[in-house]
Amino acid sequence: MFPNFTSIAALNWDCGMLSMEYRVNQKKLLFLHYLVYLDQDSLAKQIFLAQKEYNFPGFVFEGQALLKFFNLPNIVIEDTSISKLQWKTMVKKAVASKFEEMIRGKIKKMTKLKDGPINHEIFETKSYLSEMSLTDARTLFRIRSQTTDVIMNQRSNKAHAKNLWKCSECGNIDTQSHILSCPFHAHLRERKSLENDSDLVEYMKKVFLVREELRNKEQQSWL
Repeated sequence: MFPNFTSIAALNWDCGMLSMEYRVNQKKLLFLHYLVYLDQDSLAKQIFLAQKEYNFPGFVFEGQALLKFFNLPNIVIEDTSISKLQWKTMVKKAVASKFEEMIRGKIKKMTKLKDGPINHEIFETKSYLSEMSLTDARTLFRIRSQTTDVIMNQRSNKAHAKNLWKCSECGNIDTQSHILSCPFHAHLRERKSLENDSDLVEYMKKVFLVREELRNKEQQSWL
């Protein structure tokens, strides 16, 4: 639905959602705790102990690498007493913290996102996802992730390059920030605060509707 890795990073961020890799790692860490405290007579525990004693390649080796990566206590070799609930809380916090660090690093390298609102937010599910209608939430997501249908978001398009990426209404370079102050659409901003998410979404939807109508009229004039 959305192009490139920019919107994938933004989607993870706005949904407060771990990537599949990190979710799988979280499950592995929880399973590792299960094995550590499993009854000694069980087959799974005997395999676990054999891998641990002889340093065989397998889940124990992988588990210890994950413990180190997420800065968690090495429950495989340390004599610790951590309950299932305590471990689950520790793992969840450690994995979320590491993922946030990783995703922030990616976002800082992305032209469309590095100067956006994400840099001033914490990693959590954004409230607009539940407060807005599905259509409005999608629109706001596209605004936040700089994936709206503006010319500079499609700069590789040869037709746009030929026209120097200019706004067809006013002649300025057509960026997403330009739309917020485009003189042609000034009347649509009356009595609206573009700092307010609802007003911003309503304004942007109207702008793109106007643009679509103008394109349709232009196409009809060619026929």
